[in-house]
Amino acid sequence: MSLSVLVANRVNEDIKDRFKDYSQADLMHGNIKPEDRQYLQNLENIPQLAKDYIEKTAKCLDGFKRFINKENNYWVERAIDHVDFYRPNLMKPIYGSPRLGTFFKGSPLQDILESEENTSNKVSAYLKTLPVESRFKFLKIGDVEASTVLHRAVFLGREKTVRDIIRSLTLDQKWELLKLQDIMGRTALHVATFEGRKATVREITRSLTPDQRCVLLKMQSLKEETALHSVFRGIVYGRLSIQDGQEIIRDILDLLTPDQRWELLKVKDGGGKTVLNSAIWIDLDLVKELLDHLTETQRVELMKSQDLKGMTVFYKSVAYHVLDRIKYMIEPLSSDQRLELYKVQTEEGYTAFHLSIFNPFEEGRNEMLESLNPDQRLELLKMQDDGGDTVLHLAVQYQRSIAHPGGIHIPEKCVRELIRSVKPEERFKLITMRNNKGETAFDLARRYKQPKVIKEMLDSLNFEERMILTDSTTLIGKTALAVFCSYLLLKISNYILVAYLDGNKS
Repeated sequence: MSLSVLVANRVNEDIKDRFKDYSQADLMHGNIKPEDRQYLQNLENIPQLAKDYIEKTAKCLDGFKRFINKENNYWVERAIDHVDFYRPNLMKPIYGSPRLGTFFKGSPLQDILESEENTSNKVSAYLKTLPVESRFKFLKIGDVEASTVLHRAVFLGREKTVRDIIRSLTLDQKWELLKLQDIMGRTALHVATFEGRKATVREITRSLTPDQRCVLLKMQSLKEETALHSVFRGIVYGRLSIQDGQEIIRDILDLLTPDQRWELLKVKDGGGKTVLNSAIWIDLDLVKELLDHLTETQRVELMKSQDLKGMTVFYKSVAYHVLDRIKYMIEPLSSDQRLELYKVQTEEGYTAFHLSIFNPFEEGRNEMLESLNPDQRLELLKMQDDGGDTVLHLAVQYQRSIAHPGGIHIPEKCVRELIRSVKPEERFKLITMRNNKGETAFDLARRYKQPKVIKEMLDSLNFEERMILTDSTTLIGKTALAVFCSYLLLKISNYILVAYLDGNKS
């Protein structure tokens, strides 16, 4: 990308002549002769900082392309983060040097934007000296990071400059300019939402037709993030407050039709996460801002949406121990819708209810149980993970009382609450459910030597059911004992028969 930008911006006439026979694709991917590559490295008029940047970026992008080919999402993110690590340092002035992009600026506007003084009048005056077509071509030129003058003006917070640039173009030109992406795939709107430029977001979104606006909002960066995703990233990085983020989200969603809102909020980033995934662990008001714009059916579908690891928004709310968000999400739902939401499983087969056991969250667990009727509770408690474990198995296995932000796991208390949440006639079935190793929760309680848990299980059953559990060690032991007794009776019968026959002979 950097070679392509170098040539496109005509940094040096010698470079232009030397590389004129290369195709755009060759320049984009760095497919050039070794001597030409060496020539670039030896250019005396390019500062050492720029050469370092080109080398580091080339390495990152080469790795990035390899990972893309392997479709390895984890390493794609790592490669992008690697480029992200270098960019902020290289954009800062070093020993009085200007930002790196100005070495390849190709236009006086870069100098104007980088100055400390109020630049809006100068930019407007300069743009007015150019014909409309020339002005558009001029504004499309990107620096070494493929950032246009508009990208840079948004980043620096020059709101009047942004407004002057946008209003100096026709609708079609405006649309083409706003679609341009930098080296990280971000549009000017991505930058505006990340930096919390509220006035700029309004200017950009209101300057387009409804269809153009919808397309722009759904455009994704290399991390496959939309401009809405960038709002939450900006909040996390401290670029804007939660209140400002909430205001930007509201402004954007209010401009869309209900169908357009739904299509936008369904878009997932590179990790398979919707914007609701980002909002859930930041603040309840952000969650409300998103869900209040949807119908009940859409809310349920969005909450059931899974990321690449199979985790839903509700699952993550249990993981983060955010009870207020759990209550808000399930309150308007019917008990059937709640059960449907609770039963969604991750790659390992865990439900949010499983998670509330091994990542102790007593309040969240009780909230889920109380929101269902006894039959639905049984259905949820009988859900098994990939190892065949129910929540009762997990409650016994996590036998230690470990202090945790979500509470302290006390096995006997947890087991008592789980068992007594279902009808008495269903408790025995729950206790005797087997995992993939053939073990029941009662077997595990004996193996882990938990007398209090065993007592809770037995106290919840009637006399006959207790006898079945306590006769031998398990039901398997009872069956084995019955087989052994049958075998013993057969041997005794044979002995008696042989003795009888021997007596008759004598």
